[in-house]
Amino acid sequence: MQIIELRLSHYNFFCPATGKRITCEEDCDDNVESLKAYWCDLFFDEPFIKDKQLEADWLAFVAKHHEETDGNDSDIEVLEKFLREYDNKNWVVFRFGGHSTAWHIIDMDTVDPEQDL
Repeated sequence: MQIIELRLSHYNFFCPATGKRITCEEDCDDNVESLKAYWCDLFFDEPFIKDKQLEADWLAFVAKHHEETDGNDSDIEVLEKFLREYDNKNWVVFRFGGHSTAWHIIDMDTVDPEQDL
């Protein structure tokens, strides 16, 4: 997947495909259909992964990585390696942060059924 890094001065993040708000200062809307997963470095070991195949692939990747390496890589290095290597042409990772960093996977092929085309 492609990782797009944003340097925002706020936490307002809207889905580029549907226009729906995903994050604001107070929270993240996990119900936005295009949002497939997110990680935050403040609670890195508790990612939100809505897509079951992505979750299985992430867990397998981490297990294999720990088995094959000495474990000296940072969590961020492991995550970004997984995200760069994950093969899904329609998904994009948006990385942004301020006092913390977050990675949001968005399915850019999502269509909002409420929008007039």
